[in-house]
Amino acid sequence: MKRALLAAMLLATTFPSFAQEEEGKVERLYYLDISAGYSLALPPFSNAKTDAVFLKPRSGGSMSFAFVRKITDDFGVQVEVLTTAFEVKNSDLVAASGSGGVTLSQLDVKPYRSTFFGAGAATFLPLARRLTLDVKGSVGVNLVEFAEQNFSRKLANDPPQSITVSAKRSLAPAALVGGRLRYPLGESVDIGVKVEYGISYAKFTNVQRLVNTTNSELPDVKKTVSYLNTGLTLGLRF
Repeated sequence: MKRALLAAMLLATTFPSFAQEEEGKVERLYYLDISAGYSLALPPFSNAKTDAVFLKPRSGGSMSFAFVRKITDDFGVQVEVLTTAFEVKNSDLVAASGSGGVTLSQLDVKPYRSTFFGAGAATFLPLARRLTLDVKGSVGVNLVEFAEQNFSRKLANDPPQSITVSAKRSLAPAALVGGRLRYPLGESVDIGVKVEYGISYAKFTNVQRLVNTTNSELPDVKKTVSYLNTGLTLGLRF
C-alpha cells in the first residue's frame, strides 16, 4: 500500500513536469508582427500618365500588423493589415494644370492612401545564426483613397478660382506576398526586416471637379495599384 501510494505521489509530481516540457515544445503558438517602413510605387502604377485628374504616385511611409497562428513547426496561417501612403508632387500638378499663362497657388494635394486587409499562410525557414526567414502570402481586399487636389488657379486678368478635384475611394481584390527575416531577442521578442510586393486594382468613381461653386462630373479613373513595401519589424511570440 505504501509502495503504491509512493508511486502515485511520484507520478503526480512527474506528470506536471512532463506536461510542461511537452507544452514547452508547442508554446509560443502565436506571433504578432508590427512594422513601420516605406512603400515605393511600381509600374504600371508609378508610370501611369499624369494629367489634370490623376497625378503620378511616388513613395511614402507605411505601417503594418500581422497576426500569425503556428500550425506546425514550419507552417502557419495569418491575417494582416498594411496601410501605405503614396505621395504626389505639387510640381506634377503645376505641370498638368498650370501651363498656358495659368498660375496655381495654395496647393494642397493629398497622397493616395492604400489599406490592404488580407488572410493567408506563412512558412518558417530556419537559417544560420538563429535567423528565421518567413515566406508569406495573403489575399484580400485593398481600399484606396484618391489623391484629392485643392488649389487656386488664376488666368491672366481673371479673378482667381478655387478648385477641388475629388473621387470616391476604391475597394477591390488584392494580393500581398513577401518575406520577413527575423532574429530572436530572448524567448518572446524578435526584430527583423521585411520586403513585400502588393498588387491590386483601383476604380475611382464619382470623379468631380468643383470650380468655385460649379461642380462637373468627370470620367472614372481606372488604375492598377502595384508597389514594393519594406520595413523594420518587431515581433512578439506568445
